[in-house]
Amino acid sequence: RRFKRFGFSQTCARLKNGGVMILGGKPNGKNHVEVWNSEFGFWSVEDETMGLPLEHIWYPSSALDEAGNVYIIGGETPNNGNYNELSDKVLKWDGKSWGIQEGALPFPMTFSSITQLSDDTELSC
Repeated sequence: RRFKRFGFSQTCARLKNGGVMILGGKPNGKNHVEVWNSEFGFWSVEDETMGLPLEHIWYPSSALDEAGNVYIIGGETPNNGNYNELSDKVLKWDGKSWGIQEGALPFPMTFSSITQLSDDTELSC
């Protein structure tokens, strides 16, 4: 990794090509996305197309669906200089670009554990 990131304030996810994406938790500046190239064994900083559509994000959760899309869920984002604003956004990386789903969570959250379930999963208590 090339950038200093604060403790557990970043998240990571496995990509469709077997690489690993790490993002968030970077102080002061752009939210660079770093990717581990599993074939050749090195970290790289990705270009603008893979950069997050938010100024910065700390303590998000991540999930991966069956198609290999990466979801970055909640976290803390800046809002008018307040760097502890909780997010209710879900960001989706489809392998080509990011999409933002505003208000996708029932309430803003951070430091959360997320588990992706398939549509046919039956839950009972």
